[in-house]
Amino acid sequence: MHSNYTPLEPLHSPDGLDAIDDLLRSAEVEDVGSVDDSRRREAECVRGGRWEDLAALLLDRSAAVPDAGERSRCLMRAAQVYETNLGDTDSAFVVMLAAFEESPATLDLAADLARMATVHNRWRDLACGM
Repeated sequence: MHSNYTPLEPLHSPDGLDAIDDLLRSAEVEDVGSVDDSRRREAECVRGGRWEDLAALLLDRSAAVPDAGERSRCLMRAAQVYETNLGDTDSAFVVMLAAFEESPATLDLAADLARMATVHNRWRDLACGM
């Protein structure tokens, strides 16, 4: 799988808050395929430790599903991959913020976003992003 992944601008930069729009627009919706195929590729990425590919796959999947809750779940998972596996806290925060915008009533998501804002000192960015 080829990836359109590029590091995001820091949120405190002028282009930072627009970064998620560019990231999601770059998702290759036609490349997602069936749900089973997508899940198979996800498992292969995890087994192979191909975290950038996994994050790209999850972003692609989020762009392809019509349900806001499912989009939010895909984005949450992608944010976890960015933060935990890639150590890319800027991308993780921006993607988690996009997940929250998809599903603002999800308490676990709000708690995780608050945790990220606290751990990574991003409360100001969180306030600006909302």
